[in-house]
Amino acid sequence: MASQTEIAEFSPVEGAAFAQQCKASLVPSIWRGGGSNWLAVREWTFEKLRLRFGDQQMRVRGSDQALDVFFGSVVEREMSFSDYLDAILEPKQAAHRPYLGNFLVNHPLMVPQVLGLLAEVEFPDIFPELASRQFRIWVAGAGQRSTIHNDNYENLNAQIIGLKTFLLFPPEDYACLYAQQVNESLWSSPVNADQPDLIQHPRFPQARGMRCTLHPGDLLHLPKFWWHQATSETAAININVWHLLGGDRDETWDARLARTTAAV
Repeated sequence: MASQTEIAEFSPVEGAAFAQQCKASLVPSIWRGGGSNWLAVREWTFEKLRLRFGDQQMRVRGSDQALDVFFGSVVEREMSFSDYLDAILEPKQAAHRPYLGNFLVNHPLMVPQVLGLLAEVEFPDIFPELASRQFRIWVAGAGQRSTIHNDNYENLNAQIIGLKTFLLFPPEDYACLYAQQVNESLWSSPVNADQPDLIQHPRFPQARGMRCTLHPGDLLHLPKFWWHQATSETAAININVWHLLGGDRDETWDARLARTTAAV
């Protein structure tokens, strides 16, 4: 992959500068330690969460490798949170572990016990004009990996437990990523970034990739339409918030692509 300038990083005391960067810039940035005082970062452990939510039933992906999900035939299944933790924390890992990702915490019908998790995180109010927000939780075993994909929302991602590495590409690199439309709002790349098939994807080395690793308490801002792949270096928990315009006002990637192509 081609190299690109490192993303901007801010210290724990530079929250105002981080917020200004998020609002003014079209490139990602990191606030190191910005959430280090959150109750979730200070208190959450897998075993404490098991005590709180162990009997909670949930639907999980059948594989923690998203290439299997979006470009294979893996389906969802249901299991308890306690059984899920057993599956991802087992030292001898199975080839295809389940994955609890993209779990909408503030769903209108969410049980109060789960909804209460939001009181234990303190995301900065960087985009007050974007009133509609979705809070998502991602609970992963070591080695879990997403595809390279993008989102059509401003995204703040907070590391709560463990380490997670992000591989980032600017929106303009879509042709080098061979992105495909998975559903109405999701575009994803079939490229395996660690072992790319350069016969099928010869342009991938031209993609301008950047890597960063989040530690507990770090916040990453991903501007909308930035391509990204997340890999859990350890068992990990992230919470992110997507900032939406709401209603039908959120531009999808295919609409953005059509608009920019027409302007050329």
